[in-house]
Amino acid sequence: MFALFARRLRLLAGSVALSAAAVPCAAFADPFNNGDMMVGRTIKISADDRTFSAGANFQIAPVNAIVQSVAKKAMDAAKAQNPEGAKLLVYANTPAVRAAVNSNDPAKFKSEIIAEMKRHGQTPTAEQQAAIDAVAKDASELKKMSAIIDMINLANKPQQALTFSLEPYATLNLKPVSVTARLALAGFRTDSAGTQLSLGNLGLDVKTGDTYGASGLAFGWSAGASLYAPTGTSEADTIALSNILAAPRYLHNYLTYSPYAVIGAELAILKLTVRGEYVDMRPARGANDLRRMAYFNFGAGLLADLGFLGLSLELDGLKAIENAPAMDDVWLATGGLRTYMGPVQLGLGLQVPLVSAGAASGSMGGVNLGSPSKFSVLVNGQVKF
Repeated sequence: MFALFARRLRLLAGSVALSAAAVPCAAFADPFNNGDMMVGRTIKISADDRTFSAGANFQIAPVNAIVQSVAKKAMDAAKAQNPEGAKLLVYANTPAVRAAVNSNDPAKFKSEIIAEMKRHGQTPTAEQQAAIDAVAKDASELKKMSAIIDMINLANKPQQALTFSLEPYATLNLKPVSVTARLALAGFRTDSAGTQLSLGNLGLDVKTGDTYGASGLAFGWSAGASLYAPTGTSEADTIALSNILAAPRYLHNYLTYSPYAVIGAELAILKLTVRGEYVDMRPARGANDLRRMAYFNFGAGLLADLGFLGLSLELDGLKAIENAPAMDDVWLATGGLRTYMGPVQLGLGLQVPLVSAGAASGSMGGVNLGSPSKFSVLVNGQVKF
């Protein structure tokens, strides 16, 4: 009797032990969990792994940047000194017109600036024609115009800046969709402007997707779209080139819509994703001479999930479609290290450009912003529930 009871007790203890051992396995049953990359889109993570997560992305990079407040101050001074000449600056600061200004030939200046306006599809208005006549009446007025242009060019000369960005976010991850809200903050330090922190654009991302298979051998897909509203300040533009993948978060004049798709495969400890994204940036506020920009972002990421540690390597390419020279034929590589400590995840990465857009890279939508960074340090921290 006692032997029978002891045997049943051993069977019960064995069943409990097997059940306890099965719990960790269940926690890792869903594929692509812990699949976050440093910069790229990923397969939608199962709602069983996390329903809510919150964290922040931090980036720091040295760049040659245009400080918008300095440029605006110079423009305001130019308008105060010579209101008529300031009306023509958008057309006067071009090679042909500048040569006419420097020649001290009023007639040549007049013909060149009218020709420049026509090249932009514009016929001078009565107010503009009066401004042209006022500047072109004699050589002394042309000298004033030349001084204004010199001052504006000096203000628009890129300065060495240390840029940093902070982007807190929160994600609600349900079974059919996940929704993420983001708010970009931009900071920079220069000798002329000191240290400043500015508001970037507010973003919203909605994503759906599905997976097939079990952890260690699976396939998955996701599709979604991001929207960035033009809520930022002009100083946020300063860091738009420091991480060109994040430019829609900081160009404060633009409303950006970005549909994207991701496919992925998981084999043992490796997670591979391939992604494509169309980025459409439309001027929504500010100067009338800003242009719509559009480009394609495509990339791939490989993540090795070692249980308590993740190692990632990502490759991103950009191809201009319309008015986006800074995003034309650009390639970037990003390496990352991520720790998994229960509900807390920490990541550290380094991003370097492999191929840059070159001399045209400082222009975004017709505005010069400086030059891209030679490297960026990326930090991420998040907690999940």
